[in-house]
Amino acid sequence: MVSLKLFAERGFDAVSTGIIAEKLGITKGALYRHFRSKREIFDSIVERMYEYDSGRRWQDDLKPEGSAGVPGFAAYVLRQFDFWTEDEFALYFRRMVSLEQFKSPEMTKMYQDVIAMGPFKYLSFLISDMIKSGRMNKRARDMGAPALALELYSPLFLSISLSDGGGDREKLKEDLIITVRGFQQRYS
Repeated sequence: MVSLKLFAERGFDAVSTGIIAEKLGITKGALYRHFRSKREIFDSIVERMYEYDSGRRWQDDLKPEGSAGVPGFAAYVLRQFDFWTEDEFALYFRRMVSLEQFKSPEMTKMYQDVIAMGPFKYLSFLISDMIKSGRMNKRARDMGAPALALELYSPLFLSISLSDGGGDREKLKEDLIITVRGFQQRYS
């Protein structure tokens, strides 16, 4: 977590293995016994995030064969807000990736996979499944999964971003709840 916090606060390039070792209270040599390079530390953080997120994906009966429907899906969206704004690892990871996204095509892709396009595609997939299985109404079918995913992911993404900027997290969540309830009412 120490390396992740440093990368999130200062950026990857501004953090040396010496700084990491100092913050951990160990020597650089001790750090190098566990990691060959700063990049390997970074990669281990990314791997941990992918494992962590993958383990969370199929919670709450949102599997394609599940029956959660729109209310379960709406609850999932609200839990995403909590996860990305309250979970310390997720919060710092998101900040780190946001800082790094413009530094290389690889970092841009990671940002898109984890923060932007990846979640959007996942929501589209879940919505498409709910439409196909009849768990959403005709209006949802007429709109289509990508439009509905955009309708829901945009306020989620904005709420997370505003929370990062010092916005009142509880008020932002209340507003997001209203948005999600409206989504439920329109498409259940």
